[in-house]
Amino acid sequence: MNDQYLPPKTPATIGIAADHGGYGLKEQLAAKLRQADFTILELGTLKFTVEDDSPDFLIPLAHTTAGRP
Repeated sequence: MNDQYLPPKTPATIGIAADHGGYGLKEQLAAKLRQADFTILELGTLKFTVEDDSPDFLIPLAHTTAGRP
């Protein structure tokens, strides 16, 4: 088997974020990633709140991914 298709041998960290509209899917995805030994960096939302808005979570996720504060 070609090694390029094997998962990494060391755990990777994956940032994840969603507003209320994607909260349920985000939680499902995070659980599956944890089962696959990934470390999850939760950037929100941490609970279902109808009033939240995606830029509140997605901008910090983008900055983290880009290595910016």
